[in-house]
Amino acid sequence: MLAEWSFEPGTIYLNHGTVGVTPRRIMAVQQSIRDEMERHPSRFILRALSATEFGRPLPEPPRLRAAADAVAAFLGARGADLVFVDNITAGVNSVLRSFPLREGDEILVSDLVYGGVLRAALFAARERGATVRTVEMPYPFRAERLVEAYAGAVGPRTRLAIVEHITAQSAVVFPLRETAARLRARGVAVLADGAHAPGSIAVDIPSLGVDYYAANLHKWGWVPRNSGILWAAPDRQKDLRPAVISWGLDQGFKAEFDMIGTQDMLQRHRAFLQNGFGPQPQCPATTKVLCCAAHLARMG
Repeated sequence: MLAEWSFEPGTIYLNHGTVGVTPRRIMAVQQSIRDEMERHPSRFILRALSATEFGRPLPEPPRLRAAADAVAAFLGARGADLVFVDNITAGVNSVLRSFPLREGDEILVSDLVYGGVLRAALFAARERGATVRTVEMPYPFRAERLVEAYAGAVGPRTRLAIVEHITAQSAVVFPLRETAARLRARGVAVLADGAHAPGSIAVDIPSLGVDYYAANLHKWGWVPRNSGILWAAPDRQKDLRPAVISWGLDQGFKAEFDMIGTQDMLQRHRAFLQNGFGPQPQCPATTKVLCCAAHLARMG
């Protein structure tokens, strides 16, 4: 299995959750697509990737949309509800900058929130005159107690809650579905931080009942950096915009995120298909790694 990666000899790499490592086979596919792009960059970037038209449209479906369909299937979702972002930080910022916070409104986060996500929430709240309240999660962690901690913290001006799927520092698999149900019953929108979920546990985003789900694929999904996704429920897409506004403005949810200027988008499309993305992972190394990780977790 070690031959799947390009580690220095003697390396025991334990930081995959922070800076994921890409398998050799995926890097090879990425390079082949880069070679294809360089044979005609304008056609590839301006006409083949997205539905935003620059010149004569090509007959094939936009390649980013084909990739979105594949990744969405892996996550139990529709490609029409999923867009690519640089990473979860970009996805979270897009939601926070788009969400209609007003002066006096409140965002809930837990004391297990990732630092980058917390800072994005603090900035968005500060700009609108809103506040961020941190909810203490009771230890030892038990699903029902975590749900009650969030539900009990909802106040009259709580508008949005950011809830982890798997916490960054402590690797707690959060009762996201149950928490979202309690929060949304009180009129609170839910933004799920799924940075560590895709590739490490089975994910079916629509079944979680959240409003937004942001995640990384370059951690446990083994996709080249930088690659994240942002999923939004259909009724939340109309007013959701990327953190960077460009050519896709007012052309719809997918178009706004798919074309935000010249970027290296290779890590976001066909390489996914070579990593076994789809309803069931097919990459032989996937099963080996997940089984090994589960064994280590049971050993503590």
